Amino acid sequence: MAIYDIRAKWYAENAPVNATYSIFATEFGVTNAELVFTGKLKTADYDGWAINLVDPKADSKALSVAVDEDGKEINVSLATSAVGAITSTAKNVKEAIEAHPVASSIIDVAYAEDNTGAGIVTELEAILDNGADGTVCQDTNVVVQYGNQLYINILPNSRHDANWRKLNLVDY
Repeated sequence: MAIYDIRAKWYAENAPVNATYSIFATEFGVTNAELVFTGKLKTADYDGWAINLVDPKADSKALSVAVDEDGKEINVSLATSAVGAITSTAKNVKEAIEAHPVASSIIDVAYAEDNTGAGIVTELEAILDNGADGTVCQDTNVVVQYGNQLYINILPNSRHDANWRKLNLVDY
């Protein structure tokens, strides 16, 4: 297996990278209310999308979801009781986003580890981030050396894939 320098052909930066999801995990501090919002594909394309859980500050409001694709915002107006207290649980928010045809095509929603979704959520302004595009390489078994590491592409890799494997080279 030969070692190639793919940087001239496909990639002009540092070491090859695998694609990662844009993500935001809530920290409400409420038992069973924590959610994880994730972009639909592994890519940086979803970075910057806002997820807003909004208190309508009114009595007896129903839970609703609105999407502003131009502004990259998903706005969830939380349900309230007859006295204006928020009544939406994490489960309600998750199900509302999943039922919305546009919002559900942009993000996935999951309960954080060890959360059931039964807890009441609070207002939130969140931004998806940390997504990354993968290093494109359409050939298999390409080996790239970068510093003390070898990177091997095990399958054709688009910008949405994670097919690079890293081997650390050490002296012994």
